[in-house]
Amino acid sequence: MSAARKQTNMVINRQESKLKFLHTFLNSLNNLTQQLLVATQY
Repeated sequence: MSAARKQTNMVINRQESKLKFLHTFLNSLNNLTQQLLVATQY
């Protein structure tokens, strides 16, 4: 594998982990919001 290709793969992997983190974070936030909405209805 060429050096450029290795570098590209590293960058892609880094971006993917950032996206996974963001996705998890947003899911947690969404769950929390749902719980708050339910809680405020009572």
